[in-house]
Amino acid sequence: MPSWRRREIVTHLNRLPADLPVPVDDSAADHLGGRSAPRLSLPSTSGEIITLDELGSGRTVLYLPGQ
Repeated sequence: MPSWRRREIVTHLNRLPADLPVPVDDSAADHLGGRSAPRLSLPSTSGEIITLDELGSGRTVLYLPGQ
């Protein structure tokens, strides 16, 4: 089983498993570059409401819980 499929404690956040597959860019999201985020408000872990279109420019990473 590849190491990226095993559940393990991550001790080095900048070190990837050697056998991690290389992602293939299928260009499906190319049209999203430079576009504004939609007006969508979500609760944060601190309890405040975050509105996506008010985050400003730059990169934003969202972690959304699964069901």
